[in-house]
Amino acid sequence: MRFQHIELTPTFLWTCFPHWACGSDQDPDVLPSLPVPPCHPLRARRWWRLRAHAQSAGLFASREQRRDVTESGFLKDRSFADCWRTIVDRNQARDARRQALMARLPASVVQEHRRAQTWIQHGGEPVDRVVSEIDGELQRQRRRDELCVALANRGLELRADSRICDAYIAGGHNGTPGPSLAHVVQIVDDAAFLYRHTSYPQRMRRAMEQRRERLRDYDHEYDSGDDDDESEEEDDQPVWSVEQERRHCQMEALQPVAAVDGPHRQRAAHLLARVVDRGSLLAV
Repeated sequence: MRFQHIELTPTFLWTCFPHWACGSDQDPDVLPSLPVPPCHPLRARRWWRLRAHAQSAGLFASREQRRDVTESGFLKDRSFADCWRTIVDRNQARDARRQALMARLPASVVQEHRRAQTWIQHGGEPVDRVVSEIDGELQRQRRRDELCVALANRGLELRADSRICDAYIAGGHNGTPGPSLAHVVQIVDDAAFLYRHTSYPQRMRRAMEQRRERLRDYDHEYDSGDDDDESEEEDDQPVWSVEQERRHCQMEALQPVAAVDGPHRQRAAHLLARVVDRGSLLAV
């Protein structure tokens, strides 16, 4: 009577005796070697009968099938026929969901994709939604691979903090198409030139610090109500937008490189002309 208080539920079996419940090679050969409560001998025998029946029918191979047998075999007030019908219905439902995905997705995707396998086992959502999610993820992975190859051809690599790369991988937003691959690669290449061969990062860092100081001073003056003419005369520098700050810093960084003979003069002059005509090189 030592185990009389234990309820022989699927949770108890999967927690305490996973090898036995799953039907692995390490299963005990006899039932009495397990702490089976004396109050559940019928359900215990029914489980062994269901397991043998499922093995002969080929429905005890996967982890999900073994879980079906365990959960059905230890339900209260259920006949063997009802439990077996539940096992068969669950397997048929999984097969139907698998076939629905196989008809719309490659077999390799259905077998390896975690989202597909989760839906096959549990269902709960329309197949169109599942296919759309999986297809979208595959498209994003394809664009990511294409971008990595294109960047590698120019000696570049994908940066995790690149917004324009994220926009290309996402493929647009709310119906708006994303940037083209050539445009993204060109911007990343221009950014690499600015950061490697010019003083742009240092200039931009100083500009952002000055911008924060001017905005902080402006907020302080606004809160204190100090609007005398003297403060207006001292702060005659406009508070530009971040995009204007980028354009100004790029021009200042490219001008000295374009004015001095060197290996990067021609590239710097070309980029400087683009900044003057079109604005910031890093505009998304």
